[in-house]
Amino acid sequence: MYSRLAHQRLRWYTRTSGNLVLQHWQVFVLACLVVPGPPVIAILAHLATLLQSSVSPALSAAHRFPLALAIDAVAILWIMPQRHALSGGPFMRYVATLPTPRGVRLAVEGTLLAVANNAILLSAAIAAARMSAGGANAFEFGCFAEFLAAATLAQRAMLDRRFLALAGVVTADLSIALGMGSNATFARGLWLGGAIACLGAGAAIGYRFDRIFPRKWRALGARPSKWAVAAMSGHAPALLIQCKVLCAKPAQATLRLGAAIALALGANRLIAIFQFDSRSLPTAILTMALIGLLLAGLYRTLFDAHKATARYLATLPVLRSYWAVRDTGFVLLLNGVVLVILLTPQIAQGLASLAVLAALATAAQALLVVLRWPALYAGGSRLIYSIVLAGIWSGTAIAAVTR
Repeated sequence: MYSRLAHQRLRWYTRTSGNLVLQHWQVFVLACLVVPGPPVIAILAHLATLLQSSVSPALSAAHRFPLALAIDAVAILWIMPQRHALSGGPFMRYVATLPTPRGVRLAVEGTLLAVANNAILLSAAIAAARMSAGGANAFEFGCFAEFLAAATLAQRAMLDRRFLALAGVVTADLSIALGMGSNATFARGLWLGGAIACLGAGAAIGYRFDRIFPRKWRALGARPSKWAVAAMSGHAPALLIQCKVLCAKPAQATLRLGAAIALALGANRLIAIFQFDSRSLPTAILTMALIGLLLAGLYRTLFDAHKATARYLATLPVLRSYWAVRDTGFVLLLNGVVLVILLTPQIAQGLASLAVLAALATAAQALLVVLRWPALYAGGSRLIYSIVLAGIWSGTAIAAVTR
């Protein structure tokens, strides 16, 4: 039974993931061009370096713990676009009616997860080979395996929407980070055992209680949410619809907004390391361009949602540009929030005059308006056109402020 079920699931995964690669081939080509070194091999080698550095004895616990969380984030970002391919498609509705043993289902899910993580597993093998050549001990290999297990549980928790299990992942990463900072063998063993226990407890609690707690939280937040919806529906109905569109795709919206905010915070940290010298303004400009590329994807999300009601909207006495104008304003509003996060420290430190920073912010908003065209109308080449526009804009802006 395992072979038949795995064969059907792998057929669906191969077809769906193949279509995904054909649809986003430009992303893979750009990744190979941007990462220095031989194509594909360089990406695997850099990921292997990241995995190997997580168990490096030279790192302190304060540096190892964020690195472990970064590995979990990379694993989640790798698996989430493959969610539909891993679902099994309509065939799984039929499988749900069969008396399939739990062991068979878990074995099939594990097989699919291993196939989907082929790049990560190859990088892990490279990292393990480097560790073996470098004389790593058994404890370091155990911590390395625990980090991989934590990343796998994080992937599974995100795919199954069992978010309570992520608490076990974070706790296990913290335990390993503290354990590797200890010199006593007994303490190291206790920390490693505690990390394994945290993973098991997180999985058990997440898969047992995660379906119960949301009901209570929804009951607690029902009244405030009703008040907010009533206020927005009366004064800003378009904004309410746009927020609901993003809430309908929480993973995509959260990733884009979270990545944009993370870029702003990272740029602020880098500029502080530069001590606000001549490299700071070009760094801020490049960050604005990257943020614009990220948020421009929201145009497509909103456009696809409004397409379903296009016929109904055509019967109403509103302009054809009703949603175009409001969607542009909504994305500009989100970009404005991120720009405030990015530029507030620069204004406080006097990196440039207020007029220059205001002009840069205005130009960044104008770039985001222009990026609406490739996001909606450039088809499969939208990524290339968007990068070209962002590159021209950033080069012009850097030349204007550094002359």
